[in-house]
Amino acid sequence: MAFTMPEAVTNVVESAKNLWSGFSLTKRMIVAGIAVVVVAGFIGLAIWLNMPEYKLLYTNLSPEDASRIVKMLQTDKVSYRLENDGTTIMVPAAQLAGRNYLKSVMLYVGFTGNYTMQIYRGGNDAPATL
Repeated sequence: MAFTMPEAVTNVVESAKNLWSGFSLTKRMIVAGIAVVVVAGFIGLAIWLNMPEYKLLYTNLSPEDASRIVKMLQTDKVSYRLENDGTTIMVPAAQLAGRNYLKSVMLYVGFTGNYTMQIYRGGNDAPATL
């Protein structure tokens, strides 16, 4: 038993074929170029929307403190970004929400210098700086 398309779909496909065959080469190239740009735009948008939002974990760190925290983040397989010449550590917001992650970082890292840490209260995006 062969699959047959409904008549309405067949009519639309035939109309599209007739329209395409009526286009000159230049118009076909323009339509194809627009289609490529639209598809690339959707792919780019999907990638951008799926990128995690990074929030500040620590800033004003000494190189030694930053190294210790990065090692801990790597051990815990937490993605991170270093900014400001390695003195600021950003982590995905999802890692900060609903976990005692910050407390564990503070307990296991013996800080050697001055630093600023941002904590996020439950459901409130406004950080408190320690």
